[in-house]
Amino acid sequence: MEQAVWQKLFSWLDEGRGCAVATVTANWGSAPRQVGAIMIIDDKGNFEGSVSGGCVDGDVVYEALDAMKTGTPRLRDYGITNDQAWQVGLACGGQLEVFIEAWNDSAVSETIKEGQAASKSFVLKKSLVDGKQSLESTESLDRLKSQKMGEHFYHLFEPEPRLIVVGGVHISQALIPMVREFNWGVELIDPRDSYVTEERFPAMSIHRRWPDEVISELKPNPKTAIVALSHDAKLDDPALIASVRSEAGYIGALGSKRSHAKRVERLSEAGVSHDEIEKISAPIGLDIGAMGPQEIAVSILAEIIRTFRGRE
Repeated sequence: MEQAVWQKLFSWLDEGRGCAVATVTANWGSAPRQVGAIMIIDDKGNFEGSVSGGCVDGDVVYEALDAMKTGTPRLRDYGITNDQAWQVGLACGGQLEVFIEAWNDSAVSETIKEGQAASKSFVLKKSLVDGKQSLESTESLDRLKSQKMGEHFYHLFEPEPRLIVVGGVHISQALIPMVREFNWGVELIDPRDSYVTEERFPAMSIHRRWPDEVISELKPNPKTAIVALSHDAKLDDPALIASVRSEAGYIGALGSKRSHAKRVERLSEAGVSHDEIEKISAPIGLDIGAMGPQEIAVSILAEIIRTFRGRE
């Protein structure tokens, strides 16, 4: 999501608009947006993204317009108590610290664009006093996340998650549009032409070859989720073998507990170790009583998000 906001910023800058960036540098309690979340504002007051989910964004726009006019960055705290209920603040009871600055560093913009295009991880170090910026490696962080340290904010840029779908089935038709709303990359693998027509999967990157070959070529990383949905062992098993031997951060397979038990037998006979098999989430998706392709797709996406957010 944040990558899409950065891309919008760069397009505004290319159009010649004056722009500002507001960044959540710290939060406490039930604040609605995570540290590192951004909101961009142009010189007409148009904005994209959010630092609060809505409750203080209007004030941030006002501050951003003033920052563009004066060239002076500012650090703002937003919170709420019962007697402030009708003032600007967080109705959820949390607190946010937001850094607001005019954005005119073309060199940093180009480096961020290049890093995102190359799916690289890097850190933007920013002074919360004067806004001076420098690019650093992820080794500058105590932990691999955006964080405030002293008078500096370290903004972690990571590759956007990517989903690899095996099987052009009905669930895939429901899941892929949902994932696109998150601006994740999506790859669909199915050698069966009748399953992956343009009508069923419009404007889609489709690989009409055997899944194990394609997955090896795509080089999954910890931000990659792979879902085997064909429900055909001829496709799913090779895909899963390639997946568990990759760096994929999430691997899931469609099927009941009974069908997965049979799958485990087949994979074991094929030389897949117990530890590798344990990487597979099956039956796939969170147990929410899902019925039908759309609800199953929701349960799958929810499980992937939970895994990527470290909420296992």
